[in-house]
Amino acid sequence: MHREDAIIMNIHEKLELFSKSHKNEMLIKIYLLECCKKYEKYRSKGTLTKGLVIAKRFLRGYVKWKELHDIEWFLEGEAFGLEFYGMGETSYRPKLDKYQRLDLIKVRLSCCLSHRESIVYLTNLAYFIDSVFSYVGNSSNGIPPVKYAQFMCPNIFRKRFGKNA
Repeated sequence: MHREDAIIMNIHEKLELFSKSHKNEMLIKIYLLECCKKYEKYRSKGTLTKGLVIAKRFLRGYVKWKELHDIEWFLEGEAFGLEFYGMGETSYRPKLDKYQRLDLIKVRLSCCLSHRESIVYLTNLAYFIDSVFSYVGNSSNGIPPVKYAQFMCPNIFRKRFGKNA
């Protein structure tokens, strides 16, 4: 296991421990939203940017749960679209839309991934974002699964929880 992988796994374990106490809930939500913000550059459609605004307003009590749920629904749709159109194993192969193609190019160039790896990366990222919004709207849904831990930023973690966390 690489050092960075170990750090990320450690972050997920710590988040799971922190999430057992309701006093940490808001801090975890803010941390996860900041992790999502880091990946706005790979989401050209603008739904994530709009969603982050809504989620932050929700956490401050200015937006009702329904509005957060609605944007989460759109984010989940984007994740499903990437999975279906990009990785579908059917004879009918619809094309990715212009935003998905643009996002794939961005990921391929910045992460040096193949086309197939870019689709997997973007799909996992989209589901990570969806699970973050699900957690923000309803903490009982739990923090994002460990398979999405690669999108949890160690630097943001240290900033939010301290160097010794």
